[in-house]
Amino acid sequence: MSKLLDFMAKLGEDAEYRAHYIADPDGTMKAFGLTDAECKMICTCDMEGIKKASGVKDVYLNVHVPFYNDNNSK
Repeated sequence: MSKLLDFMAKLGEDAEYRAHYIADPDGTMKAFGLTDAECKMICTCDMEGIKKASGVKDVYLNVHVPFYNDNNSK
């Protein structure tokens, strides 16, 4: 499994980790070791990019996680 898919799986499986991500998305992604490009894919919900980068045909987000982007207010 790719690092990107590992990260997304952890968000879906671990409520405490998900809460940490919601509180600090950039820090959580960087601490996990995602590249800048992978972070951008997640931040912009670039599903085509995620599919291509991870090598999977379909990506489904079945957990409601607020994705961080430049339009989110803090």
